Amino acid sequence: MKPRILDIFMRHIIHCHWLIGLSTLILVCGGCGESGPKRDDVSGAVTWKGQPVPNGVIFINPDTRKGNKGPQGFALIRNGRYDTRGKNSKGCSPGANVFAIQGCDGQNIGPGRPYGNSLFASAQLSIEIPSGGGVIDLVVPDTAKPATQPSESE
Repeated sequence: MKPRILDIFMRHIIHCHWLIGLSTLILVCGGCGESGPKRDDVSGAVTWKGQPVPNGVIFINPDTRKGNKGPQGFALIRNGRYDTRGKNSKGCSPGANVFAIQGCDGQNIGPGRPYGNSLFASAQLSIEIPSGGGVIDLVVPDTAKPATQPSESE
């Protein structure tokens, strides 16, 4: 009779461990996925003086002056295009935003020049992003001040 009690006891322990493991998995996976404020993805072309901007980065800042308190987004510029769904990029909040564009030529990449030589001083564009995001082409004004390049010793 004792072996039967031991067998029942062992099955009970195994069953309890299985339930504890399943419960832990449910709790851990319950926290998986996107959380936090709503983000939408945007993408499009980036041009300056009628030409694609070869390289750079865009920071998409919520325009707090217009009541947008959402999260900042960002995207890399590659071959005249940007996309917040890309690697090392993140979507932004819908509504009023300010796009801070740092355009570069992709040449002489190195310390202090992760995207190459700057083409122009950072350009700021105020843009309303619709809910759901979408394609938004960015045209840096021709009047954007050309960037001054650091010397080779910097």
